[in-house]
Amino acid sequence: MTRPAPGLAVIEVAGRFDAPVALEVRRAIDTFAVGGVDTAVVDLTEATFVDSAGLAAVVHAHRVCESVGGTAVVCEPRSADARRVFELTMLDRVLRMVAVRSAGDAG
Repeated sequence: MTRPAPGLAVIEVAGRFDAPVALEVRRAIDTFAVGGVDTAVVDLTEATFVDSAGLAAVVHAHRVCESVGGTAVVCEPRSADARRVFELTMLDRVLRMVAVRSAGDAG
């Protein structure tokens, strides 16, 4: 979890995005919000599993950022299984989600 620029926080989640990790993400978002962050990037590119607690943490980031006039951006997981959770819950339509592609993905 980093703050690469004023007002911006980046939170990277790799592997399982379950209850213990979700709690850390929620705490980080709350800490960043108090510290003046209004834009959060939740990078799930390397997440392989997302459960309901992970989804709730992403929604929390979205709500906190919106409450201060900012935005939360979610980098889509590369894992089809992890991405499918957002599709099934239709959160991919509510949240600002972006696909991150590496140079090797072009084509």
